[in-house]
Amino acid sequence: MEARDLFHVHLMNKENVVGTALGRYRIRNEDLGDNDKIISRPKDYEHKDGRSLSNSRVVDQSWPCILVFVSHWVHRNEMKNSDPVQYVPPNIYMPDGRIVPICVVEAPVQSETDQDVDEEEVEFPDNVVSGGYPLVINSQGIKKIASAGCIVTDGNKFYVITNKHVTGTPGIPIYSKLRGEYKRIGITTDINIGNSRFQSVYDGWVQPNLFLNVDVGLIEIDDINSWKTDIYGLGPLGKVVDINVKNISLKLIGVNVEAHGAVSGKLEGEIAALFYRYKSIGGYEYISDFLIGPRHDQSSLKTKHGDSGTIWAIPPHSPANDKDEYMPVAIQWGQRAVKNSGKDVPDTFALATNLSHVCRDLDLDVVRGWNLDLDYTWGKTGHFKVGFAACDIVTNAKLKELLTANADRIGIDDADLIAGKVPPGMYTKKFIPMTDVADMYWRNHRPDDESNHFADMDDQDPGVYNNKTLLELCFTATGKIIDKWVDVAKWLDYYQQLDVAKPEKTKAGKLRPRLGGLPFRVWQMYNEMVSILKGTDSDDVKLAKFVTAGGTLSHYVGDACQPLHISCLHDGYPDGTGAGVHGAYERDMLDTYKKKPEANLLAGITALLQPVKTTDLVTGGRNIAKKILSLMWDTYQLIPPKQIVDNYATNHSGKKLWEAFGEKTKQTIANGAHTMAVIWQSAWIEGDGDALTVSTTPIKETDLMHWYKKDSFVQSYQLNDPALKPLLV
Repeated sequence: MEARDLFHVHLMNKENVVGTALGRYRIRNEDLGDNDKIISRPKDYEHKDGRSLSNSRVVDQSWPCILVFVSHWVHRNEMKNSDPVQYVPPNIYMPDGRIVPICVVEAPVQSETDQDVDEEEVEFPDNVVSGGYPLVINSQGIKKIASAGCIVTDGNKFYVITNKHVTGTPGIPIYSKLRGEYKRIGITTDINIGNSRFQSVYDGWVQPNLFLNVDVGLIEIDDINSWKTDIYGLGPLGKVVDINVKNISLKLIGVNVEAHGAVSGKLEGEIAALFYRYKSIGGYEYISDFLIGPRHDQSSLKTKHGDSGTIWAIPPHSPANDKDEYMPVAIQWGQRAVKNSGKDVPDTFALATNLSHVCRDLDLDVVRGWNLDLDYTWGKTGHFKVGFAACDIVTNAKLKELLTANADRIGIDDADLIAGKVPPGMYTKKFIPMTDVADMYWRNHRPDDESNHFADMDDQDPGVYNNKTLLELCFTATGKIIDKWVDVAKWLDYYQQLDVAKPEKTKAGKLRPRLGGLPFRVWQMYNEMVSILKGTDSDDVKLAKFVTAGGTLSHYVGDACQPLHISCLHDGYPDGTGAGVHGAYERDMLDTYKKKPEANLLAGITALLQPVKTTDLVTGGRNIAKKILSLMWDTYQLIPPKQIVDNYATNHSGKKLWEAFGEKTKQTIANGAHTMAVIWQSAWIEGDGDALTVSTTPIKETDLMHWYKKDSFVQSYQLNDPALKPLLV
C-alpha cells in the first residue's frame, strides 16, 4: 500500500495506464505446468501478447505485487521507438530500499457499453422475493432494473440492501414483479453511504486524498413476509466475512466467490485485486474495495448492467469456507467492460464494496433464516406432481415409453420437488416443465387464458335458475352428469344472468364478466391432441406437438382437482373473511409438508395412484369434458371449499389446514393424476399413436418450447369467443 501510494501518480501519468490495484502476481496460463507450478519465472519481454485477466491466474507461488492496468500491451521491442518515460517498470524501489514488484495487466476499458436490459430475459419471482432477484425503479421516465442484495436490520426495521445509485432519493417506491404483475416491495430510505474517506473506513491507514466508493442504499421493506433471506440461485447465508485493518491479507486474492445477478443469473468469479483505483479528478483518487474477475477456468465474468446491488459470497465447502452456508463478503456496485480483440463481446469484471464495513458503519445485521421453507414458485407442488405421476400410470406400452422418456419435461419428480429444484417464476426464457406453462408463461403472453383455470361451481343467486349452482345444474344429487349442461351456451347464459344479478368487480373496481371455462378448455385441447396424431406431420413433429399439447393440458387437470379453483370462495368470503386462504392451502401447506418426512405427502400420493384400465378410456372431447366435470364433482365432495375457508378464517394456520385436509388432499391430487393419465391414453388410442415410431430419447427442450411459445398452438380462448365453439366437436 505504501509503495502504491508513493508511485500511483507517477504510474497514472503514463499515457497507457488506466488503473492500479493491490494483488498477487498473475502467471500466464502458458507458463504453468502440472499442478499449477510455475515452469520458469515469468519474463514479460519474452511474451508478445499481453497478460489479461482471462489468460492468467493467481497460483500458490504468486507473490505480492502492484497490479498496473494498461489500455494496450506494448512489447519491449516496440518501446525502442517510443518515449521511454512511458515504460512501466518491473519494480518499485522504496526510499528504505525495499523492492515491490509490478504486474502489468492489459485491460482496455470500453468507453461505451450496452446498458439496456431486456425485461423478457430477466427472471422475476412468482411468490416470494429474495436477494438475487430484480428490483424495478422508475426514475425520470426511465425504467431501471437492479439487483436486490440481501435483507438487513437495524434492530427496528427490515431493509433490503442495494446500491445508493439504485435507490435514489428517499421516498421513491421500489417494485418487483410477482405472478407477472408489478408489486411495490418497499420505499427508498435516507440511510445510505456514497463515497467515504479511505482513512475513515480503514482506521489508521492515512491517505488523505483517497476516497472509497461504497455506494450502498437501503430500501425499507413493505411486508417482510413476502421475502426470504437466502440468495436466489445460491442458498442460505452465513455470517458476514469480517474484513478490517487488523486481518486483511493478500490471501484474499484468488478466493472463489459466487453471486446471482438479477440480469446475468448465476455468477462465479474470484477476487482478483484489492483497492482498485479507477478514477482521478480534482486531485482526489477513487477506489473500490474489490475487483472481482473470472476464475482461471473461465474466459470472462460476464456480469451485466442490472447486476448492481448483488451480494458476492464465498461458497460453502471451499478452501476459504468450510461451513454449509454462503459467507457474504461484498456488494457489487459497478462493472467494467474490457475490450478483447479476439472476441465480439467484451470481457467484464465487477467492482464491489466490503460488506463488513458497511454493516459496521450503518450498524446493520444481515438477517438469516427467515422464511426458508417458502418456495419461490406459487402453488407448483400439486401441479408438477400431477404432471409427473400421470406419466407413470398409463398402461399402453408405446405411450408409456414416450411419456417415461419425457416425464421430467412434463412435470418434476419427488426428489426435485422436495429439494426445491423448480423454475423460479414468470418471464423466464428457460425451459419450463410443461405442466406449469399455463401459469408461468401463458398467463403473461395469453391474457385470454386466465379464465380457463377455474369454474365457480358453487356461485348462486335467488334470481338466477331458482338459486341453483352450476354444480346442481350439471349433476344429479348422486353425481351423475346431466348431459345437456355440458354446453358452452348454457354456461354463458348462466354466467350472464349472474353478472346482472350480482356483478363481479376487479380490484381496480371494473366490472369483470364471469367466464370460467375449465372443462371446455380441456375439451378443446384434447381434440387438438387427437388431431395432431392424425395429421400429416412427420412422426418426430407429431410426437413433439402431442407431448407439448398434453403436457400443457395437465395444468388444467391440476386446477380441476384443486377445491379452491372450482369455487366462488377461491380466496375467502366476499367480505374478506378468510382472505389469503388460496395461497395458504394450495401453496404454503403443500410446499411446507412436502419437505416433512412424517407427512408423507408426495410418496403418499404415489401410493394412491391407480393404473389406467381399458374401462377408464373414452372417445371424443365431449366425453373428456365429462371426465373433468366428474373430477370437479369428486373434488368438491371430498373437500368442500367452505370447510377450507372456515378453517383458515378461524385458525390462520397451515398446520391446522394440514391436520384437517392433508390426507384428503393427497387423494384429490392422486385423482387428478389418474384423470390426466386417462386423457393421455384416450387421445393416444383415438389418434392411433401406436402407428408412430417412438424413441426412448427425450424430445429436445427447444423443440417443446418452440410449440408452447407459439400463440396459435392450442390457442387460448375465452368462453364467449365465437372461435371456440367450432373446436368443441
